[in-house]
Amino acid sequence: MKPELIDAFLSDELSGKSDEFVRTGLHNDPEGREELFEQMRMHEALKILLSDQGESQDFADGVVARLRSEAADLAEGDDRGFAKSVLTEILEEREIATRLRWPDMVKAGAVAAAVTFLAVLGLKSVIVDPAPPAAEHNRFVARVTGAESAVWDEHSEKRIRRDGWIETRQVALNSGVAEITFNSGARVFLEGPARLSMEHANRGFLESGRLTANVPAGASGFVINTPQLNVVDIGTRFGVSVDSRSGETEVHVMQGVVEASRASGNSVPVRLTEGLAVRADSRTRSELRPISYAGDQFAVSVADSIQSDRGYLHYSFDESGGPELADEGQGLEGGRYDLTLISENEHLSTPRRSPGRNGGGLVFQAGEVLVTRLPQDFRMNEPFTLSFWTKVPPRAHGTLEDTAIATLGRHEQAESWKVCWNLDTQAGMRGALRVGFGDGFVVGTTDISDGQWHHVTVRFLGGGNANVGTHLHLFVDGKLDSISAVGPVEIPSRRVGQLQFGTQGRHGFEGWLDDVYLHMEALSVPLYEGESEDASIAESAQSSLMVN
Repeated sequence: MKPELIDAFLSDELSGKSDEFVRTGLHNDPEGREELFEQMRMHEALKILLSDQGESQDFADGVVARLRSEAADLAEGDDRGFAKSVLTEILEEREIATRLRWPDMVKAGAVAAAVTFLAVLGLKSVIVDPAPPAAEHNRFVARVTGAESAVWDEHSEKRIRRDGWIETRQVALNSGVAEITFNSGARVFLEGPARLSMEHANRGFLESGRLTANVPAGASGFVINTPQLNVVDIGTRFGVSVDSRSGETEVHVMQGVVEASRASGNSVPVRLTEGLAVRADSRTRSELRPISYAGDQFAVSVADSIQSDRGYLHYSFDESGGPELADEGQGLEGGRYDLTLISENEHLSTPRRSPGRNGGGLVFQAGEVLVTRLPQDFRMNEPFTLSFWTKVPPRAHGTLEDTAIATLGRHEQAESWKVCWNLDTQAGMRGALRVGFGDGFVVGTTDISDGQWHHVTVRFLGGGNANVGTHLHLFVDGKLDSISAVGPVEIPSRRVGQLQFGTQGRHGFEGWLDDVYLHMEALSVPLYEGESEDASIAESAQSSLMVN
């Protein structure tokens, strides 16, 4: 939709069919709605600027004159971005905002614009997301997975657990190199002295120092912000350095593509490809300056990537036939945990063999269960990673108590880990992955009850005062799933005893299961084969573990 039409709409210059045309268009055009928001933000920003001016008209004329005088050499089509840049700088000069991106600088105006927009269009259900779950769920978003002569400052040592998990706070590395893996799968190699904040599962803020980011395809969009620059990955490896005194920032692209833009002022993004580098100084209106590439000077590995020797369970269900299901894992305490499809209980039905996601699998009818015992010393509040492929028929029915795909502990006990799909429309996204313990739960957003194969990973960090709301992560199809609902509850230290698939009763789990893994660890990287049937999950798991 043309900006001129939106401008006329905001100015109440349209009526009748023209007004209705724009309203209908905005309902169906996301880019048009964004343009509407942008015009509202700029309008409200000018109102903020004018609000404390004795001579409002003179001030407004001065702004327009500045726009005209500084835009003489502006390329066609860049006028809106340039206007945004100039207004941003004026806001900064008047100390209305400091080192913030445009939406933050005019957040008061953006709120007013959003309220006006909702009142005019009645599109609240279209553009406003439900209230997000508690921010505490993002408490642990990254983990130290390797180090080389790393020396942390005193405060940082307290924020890093013995198993490497970092609370969502800033850490300071005095010297050496540390490998940090974010929940998205992105890895950074931080070189001391440096200060880094883990803000989100796919975003960090480098206040000073140097880092190299390795970003796999599943973590594309990984962001490193600095005082002067924002760097967005588009599937690549790149290095960032920040001067501790001036905040001057450099970006060097080693592989792939990144998008870099200033944190304020001239925030027009620049796309950089392999072998290119730019520098951002303190002059916010200046362009990013090309510099000589020096990507080979950044650390891209560490000497000590510590691995765990703890075993794990693995059922591939790929036997040629018969009732025996072999444990192909690397041996939990107590030996192998082989299973059989022949039930010792005449009142207990078991699933049958069926084609799976990769080779053979199992198919469950309501009431059928498969149970394996677990080591005696495995407790409910200890770390674990449970992953498997599953296919749930669309329009699946039942209750939360009956439809668990997997249960750690006895299913009839309220305080046991239950993995299912969500049927409670009042708490999170219907059909999404739901993991509960007693009255606590976490619900994702990806629908897994659509009749398609999905890879599911449940990772629990465990430890003292471990809570469902803060220590549990969900992955679907190899990606960290967003959370639509959280019900926190602390996990007690109680023996697990067994792992059960399926549930008894006429509304039990109905669907397919394949490639089950259970690690007595909170793996740094989720187990996911993707489209490759030859991938070795065991090898990838061993390379991503840290010792507790």
